Amino acid sequence: MLTQVLPAITALLICALTAWINITIKHAPDKQSAVRGTVLIFARIFALICAAGALALLIREVLSPEPLTRLSVFFIALDTSALFVICLLQLISWMSEGLWAAIHRNLEALNKFISTLSRHDKT
Repeated sequence: MLTQVLPAITALLICALTAWINITIKHAPDKQSAVRGTVLIFARIFALICAAGALALLIREVLSPEPLTRLSVFFIALDTSALFVICLLQLISWMSEGLWAAIHRNLEALNKFISTLSRHDKT
């Protein structure tokens, strides 16, 4: 069953990734921001793969029937720390994008206000 569904899921994921990259490139104002957006997409995918791997290792260690050793406790702590760092970096990335967008909107509004004032002073 899984061998029949896995190629379809893989094809859908590749189509979704291609569409995501194309939309990012199409709506980018210039080449530099398009490249930056594409790199950010691949960084997010890499972080997702790392998080999934750390989660799989953590679940394997926790559900293992073997007794806990110092090494298994170390791996549990390492996987938990890795998941925390990945989630924290994703949160910081998400917040900084919104912050930069808000700063850009405020600077544009300030620029319009200054240009309006300068036109008003000339009359």
